[in-house]
Amino acid sequence: VEGEKAFEALKRSLTQAIDKTDGDTGIFKGIIEGLTTSQVSGIAELLSKTDGTKTSIGIDDILGALGGITLSGSGDSQIAKFISDIDAVQSSLKKNNLELATQNGLVFQIGGRGIDGRGAVALGIFASAFVSSSATFDRERNQIIIAGNGTDYARVEISGDKITLNTSSKADFEAHSILSDKANHAINATGLVLGEIPIGYGQAFSTPIGNFSVGFTTKYIYANGYDLERVGSFDTLTTDFQSGFENQSAQTFGLDIGALYNYGNLSVGIVSKNINAPTLKFDSGKKISIDPQVRTGVSYEYKALSLALDMDLTPNQTFSYSPQNQMIGGGVMLDLKYIDFRLGSMYDMKHQLDDGLILTGGINILGLLDIAVQSSMSTTIVQGFKVPHYLNIKIGGGFSW
Repeated sequence: VEGEKAFEALKRSLTQAIDKTDGDTGIFKGIIEGLTTSQVSGIAELLSKTDGTKTSIGIDDILGALGGITLSGSGDSQIAKFISDIDAVQSSLKKNNLELATQNGLVFQIGGRGIDGRGAVALGIFASAFVSSSATFDRERNQIIIAGNGTDYARVEISGDKITLNTSSKADFEAHSILSDKANHAINATGLVLGEIPIGYGQAFSTPIGNFSVGFTTKYIYANGYDLERVGSFDTLTTDFQSGFENQSAQTFGLDIGALYNYGNLSVGIVSKNINAPTLKFDSGKKISIDPQVRTGVSYEYKALSLALDMDLTPNQTFSYSPQNQMIGGGVMLDLKYIDFRLGSMYDMKHQLDDGLILTGGINILGLLDIAVQSSMSTTIVQGFKVPHYLNIKIGGGFSW
């Protein structure tokens, strides 16, 4: 008992001395406050071996003697921030993707003579740009294991508001550390400027059971952009990053077709894009085939309210971290004279990123300015704040004359 009291008194004296020093000392206080008498005994035993049986002491010796060091962030803001920063880096590099896109176009239409009359012809000019990037850890080598002077290894683990430092080994470092030379971390970046010139024709027919409309489009597609795919350790990625970009261009033709059935306020439609599976053959020899995309939807209008539901019948190719998605969604729109509001939800049936249910909302003002937001209900913690796994913000507009 007296020994325990003396030990606690010693810890208080050490923490008081640390408080009087300048700089950030929370981590050192955390180590002192977490010490136990058995750990001190281990250190004393280690020091006793330096009389000839052991000539030097490394970090692995200290951690082994202490049985590991555990720091808690519950009582110290510095340790809490340190734990939060490490956890945020680990979480974000497991799965992440940043996308930017802009789509612009003009459509010139020569109107037809209505249902059962001459069809309508339209010509479009579209210019789009897409940028997507992601960085991910090797799934096997995603732990924080630090190498000292070549023989000392320490493992850093986070659990809740605690961080633990413990001994490790060269084998664990090579097999599981994010710093291992054998790691296969990945950096992917894609930038694409896409030009399309579509020419379309549509025709409507009336029948006793409702109106049918069909249309098709043939389009010229030109693509120019860059592509970066690098896999390796941190040292390899840093060395090869600047030389990894490959500028490429390609051109091809695509074909779209669609149909719409309308009866009163009820509409049902289906559209298939790129049904000829066009292939982009880039200058570098790389080929990208654009798979056909099929989507169907249904809507019902009642005065100022519109209800809609649509779904992808086939997966869609993407430029993001997840190579495919397949969405189903629905919502309601309140269409007033100068403004409309939209609310809905959608879900990725491929669920490769586990985003869960995604809530959507939007507003359109005067038909000129449109703002839409999509946010998943599943979240992650970044810097102490809950952030959606998936967040998409779209700003656009248009006008016709």
